[in-house]
Amino acid sequence: MKHISGKDNVVADALSRIEGTSTYPLAYEDISRSQQDDKELHLLLKQTTSLTLQKLQVPDTDVMLHCYISTQGIHPYIPKTHRYQVFRYLHDLAHPGVLATIRLICRRFV
Repeated sequence: MKHISGKDNVVADALSRIEGTSTYPLAYEDISRSQQDDKELHLLLKQTTSLTLQKLQVPDTDVMLHCYISTQGIHPYIPKTHRYQVFRYLHDLAHPGVLATIRLICRRFV
């Protein structure tokens, strides 16, 4: 075993300073506004598909979002303008691989 000081051991030092890491909190108000202009969402709402979207209120807010309700929970529809933000938010939590990141996103969002 060999001691490496924090300044030389970047990975361990970053983990010990977790409060300094950045996350990408999702702004549901912005997502709601973007849903209003999202062409793909409007097509999904007009077409008959197995994906039934309902407009629901985000708890403890006045924000309404189109969501898919399944047996696994409520999945907000993410407009194209916010998909990269959602990807970064979930990927940056633990830096999982490609398939694990896709599974994380699919379990939580449409």
